[in-house]
Amino acid sequence: MMKGLLLLIFFYNSCYGQNGYQLHYDSAVVNYNCYNLKKALIEISEAIKVNATDSAYILKAKCEIDMKKKVKDLSFAIKLNPNNSSAYAERGGIKSKEGDMKGALADYLNALRIRPLGRYYYGLAATKMRMQDYKNALIDYSIGIQMDTNNGEGYYYRACLFNNMKDYKSALLDYNRALQFNPNDAVILDGKAEVCFMLGDTINGCEAMKMAKMKGKTTRYYQIPAFCK
Repeated sequence: MMKGLLLLIFFYNSCYGQNGYQLHYDSAVVNYNCYNLKKALIEISEAIKVNATDSAYILKAKCEIDMKKKVKDLSFAIKLNPNNSSAYAERGGIKSKEGDMKGALADYLNALRIRPLGRYYYGLAATKMRMQDYKNALIDYSIGIQMDTNNGEGYYYRACLFNNMKDYKSALLDYNRALQFNPNDAVILDGKAEVCFMLGDTINGCEAMKMAKMKGKTTRYYQIPAFCK
């Protein structure tokens, strides 16, 4: 009798209790990392049925395709944990891309208030860049770079901003800094090639373009210019 009761308790916990939540959550993470978003969405939805946590809703938002559903899930996460900076930043990124600049700025500022991170400054700067507020975007990218010294992501973003501002010399400096961290990144090489061409430096531009073609698909040039051959 006791043995049967213990088995029943174990079965209940595995399917419906905290163990069940963790099983579904872990399965969702594995499927998400394997780009099986449909299966990941099913698993994380089951996890939420057992235990609605802010982490689960953030993962669910990442699995969703519909932007409105993403925002809704992230809003649930924030409601469950108002101090989850990641939820604010994720929602800010979506709002920025969807054109809700006021909402995006508010979310990134909330994320930074809770936890000042370089990548949150990058998101804030990207939003201001979309608003063509280049001066303040430059300030935010520079702050982010100072806080995030272990990779070249910020240098690449700031290089793109300088490129938009037609400050090609500053853009080239930042592309080169980004390449110190990621020397084989085709997108960075492609950006460097473009600013070299704008500066009239066809030698280094062609070299960067050829390296970009060797490393992978590029974003601006699908054929190496004739003068590089």
